[in-house]
Formats: sequence, structure tokens, C-alpha cells
Amino acid sequence: MTVVRFFFVAAFFLASSAIAGDQALLECRSVKNDIQRLACYDRLADRLAAAPEQPARTAPKAAPPSPEQSFGLRPEGPSEIWATIDEIRTGRRGARTFVLDNGQVWQEKILERGLQVREGDEISIRQGAFGSYRLHGAGNRHTRVERVE
Repeated sequence: MTVVRFFFVAAFFLASSAIAGDQALLECRSVKNDIQRLACYDRLADRLAAAPEQPARTAPKAAPPSPEQSFGLRPEGPSEIWATIDEIRTGRRGARTFVLDNGQVWQEKILERGLQVREGDEISIRQGAFGSYRLHGAGNRHTRVERVE
């Protein structure tokens, strides 16, 4: 039982980076007698328990984007968003770019004339297979899109 306790205490101290006296830990490790070594580790544990806790120093983190803001940029998050089309731009080859009320900009990947949408229409964009996205209008029509902004 003493050996098991020794390994537990030793693992605890070796895994902890908050130990102030690394030298004292190394000294305990070098003690040959099991009972004396365990007593040495117990003294270190008592010192650690008595020491005031210091807050961890971490760099301030920027607020993560909301799930709606990151939709279309990363695979995690919601699987569908709803928005209103503020503007529809048509490119040289006929591909449409949809500017949404939430600030996102989506571009049609494949020309799909079956989808009839106008500025002011409410649409949904759903996540598809293999990282693709589909813009759905009224009815069961959709077009494949990718987020550009």
C-alpha cells in the first residue's frame, strides 16, 4: 500500500506545474528509503496545500464569433440559418451573389434558374454533405452556394 501511495503522490507532484520548490521535489526523489521519501513528499504536499492559490496567467481572449457569424466559415455551429435577402448581384456569367441582412455574402456555385428569389425574400441556408451549403427559397427549390464574406 505504501508503494501505491508513493506513486500517487509522486505522479501528482510531477504533473503539477504549480510547485514552487522544484529543487525540494528533486531532493525527495533522491531519497532511497521508501518511508523517508514518502514523508518528504508528504511535507511538500502540506506546503502546497497551505500556499495561497495564484490565478493562472493567460492572455486575454477575443470574444468568439456568434454561431451565426461563423456559419459557412467553419463546419461547427448551426446546420441552418434564416435571413432576408438585402441585395442580389448578377455576375458576368449569370451567377448570383446574395447579400443578406445579417451581413453575410453568399455566391451561387452552379447556375440554378429554378430558384426564384427576390430582394426582401426570406431564405434559409442549410449545410449539405461534404461541407457544401444550399440556399433555399420558397417551395422546394434550392441552389448550391458558398460564403464569400
